[in-house]
Amino acid sequence: MKINSKHYTLLMFSIASIVITMFAYVFIYNKTITQADHYVEANSEVLKEGSKRNSEQELIKIHESTKLDRDRLLNFLVPEDKIVNFIESVEKVGEYSNTELELSSITTEGDKVKTKVSVKGGWSSVMTALVLLENLPYSSYISNVKIDNSTDTKVRWIMSLDLEAILIKNK
Repeated sequence: MKINSKHYTLLMFSIASIVITMFAYVFIYNKTITQADHYVEANSEVLKEGSKRNSEQELIKIHESTKLDRDRLLNFLVPEDKIVNFIESVEKVGEYSNTELELSSITTEGDKVKTKVSVKGGWSSVMTALVLLENLPYSSYISNVKIDNSTDTKVRWIMSLDLEAILIKNK
């Protein structure tokens, strides 16, 4: 059988078709893999946004549920313009406990108001004053508490302490 030139043409055409088909297959395969990767990334972004939205909703719920507590919390802080009220409430402890209460070195340092308190009186009165100072309606910190027996016949006990309260700046 004699090879016809048409056979070469058909053979070349079939080889070219196979090569073009292979290139088309590789091209479509790569595009499909890329599209799948983009789909996975887009899907993960949608899931992240959904979880962010849920977190925002939870934060909003927490914010709303703690509104009264946050408002009440501000009552425990000493406003900058109400330092005098704080000092007067500390001085009233002396009246309520039947002791001689003196304040000295009242200072404001940063976000705190500090004072030294001296209390003189009988044991139960001094202890009552300490309890009242601990239970002031402010967020306060008592340190350096010293209780000594007095040589004075009228006053039997002397207590000294440092009192700090958190100061809130007015806007």
